[in-house]
Amino acid sequence: MKTPEHSLCKCIRIQFNYGKYIITKYALDGRTVMQAIKIQQLTLNGSARLTNVYLAAPENMMKGIVHDLKRGSTPEELLQDVEVEGGIRIVAAKMFGNSEAALIAVESTKLPRFVIYKAETVRCYFYRPQRHVCRICMKKGHRADVCTTPGPRVCQTCLRRDPAEGHICAPKCAMCARDRQTFYKRCDKCFSERPRGSYEHEPRRSRGVTRRS
Repeated sequence: MKTPEHSLCKCIRIQFNYGKYIITKYALDGRTVMQAIKIQQLTLNGSARLTNVYLAAPENMMKGIVHDLKRGSTPEELLQDVEVEGGIRIVAAKMFGNSEAALIAVESTKLPRFVIYKAETVRCYFYRPQRHVCRICMKKGHRADVCTTPGPRVCQTCLRRDPAEGHICAPKCAMCARDRQTFYKRCDKCFSERPRGSYEHEPRRSRGVTRRS
């Protein structure tokens, strides 16, 4: 007798990202996706691990950041108030916490440079996800809540493993290896690079010329 679990296993393809401790599941049918998204924990080597499951954006979608929006706007309000010229559809939008910036996802392989917010043209910036550094092992690629090596202590300043108490150290960035703190906000390695050609092409705007008589 085949159980729903057997059917689910046959309909999905699983891919592991060992560097970021992420499991990606590919499914073709919507019913299978809805079953998979209900998973709350996995058993690995006899130990139960809590999971955080979410739907990934399709490949034909770009993400951008729009500033100076109404603080506290709901996703429904953003989808109603923000639009893109040229028939490009905004499929998702949400505010960043209590800020005036929103993350939007457009159904396009190119990100528009401008969007229209309540009849006003607003700049749209490419969304660059922040690269993670674990505050436990100080390694790149994952967060502290999914660290698999929580045992050894690592100095957050000089990155030395199992440092002696009161040791003298100099700062070293785990991202760029420069002589500064790892979590320096202006480190150019903290965010992923924007791929070339990610913005849609727009004609250069001509400037008006005023001649004196």
